[in-house]
Amino acid sequence: MSRGKFIVFEGIDGSGKTTVIKSVFSSLINLGCRIELTREPTDNRIGQLIRDFIKGDGEYELDERVIAALFAADRLDHILRPGGIKEKLGAGVNVICDRFWLSSCAYQTGVFPMEYILELNKGSMNLVKPDLTIYLSVDVSVALSRVDARGEEREHYESRDRLEKISRNYEKAICLRKESDNIVIVDASREEAAILDEVTGLIKNIIS
Repeated sequence: MSRGKFIVFEGIDGSGKTTVIKSVFSSLINLGCRIELTREPTDNRIGQLIRDFIKGDGEYELDERVIAALFAADRLDHILRPGGIKEKLGAGVNVICDRFWLSSCAYQTGVFPMEYILELNKGSMNLVKPDLTIYLSVDVSVALSRVDARGEEREHYESRDRLEKISRNYEKAICLRKESDNIVIVDASREEAAILDEVTGLIKNIIS
């Protein structure tokens, strides 16, 4: 049995990532692809602690250095736990993941240099390498307008200053790892149909 393909989606908050992933996943399922969808932070215990922090629902404020370590631990658990990414890929299942280690480089470099984040995530990077990483690129102003259109209170990272810094960090990380992780930059400011056509085509080429 051949190994499944590991496809990762990345992008700043408001890039349209969640919408694109759901649409592409449904399309691939309808085509009969053996594929599963997962995300980070996960819905497991470590991931839920991170989500509480991001949403501001936690019992206490967590230091950014603690958050970086929690993300790294959640990622390792995501890969290694029974039914996790490694097991699914080994069983021939294709896996689409909403965020992976590149997000840590973008979001957790406020306190640490990027080199430290890469070192912190080396265990995960050595265990599972994405066959394709799709980065949905969009201007911060467009992203914030989409965030506000949800009609919900902004989360921890959803401010202009933070998103501009996160966007720059993504660019730096992509330059470092573009070839080794097969990172493709997709213009996410276009009409949804055009984005879906491009992204679906990229994934079909990988899993065919």
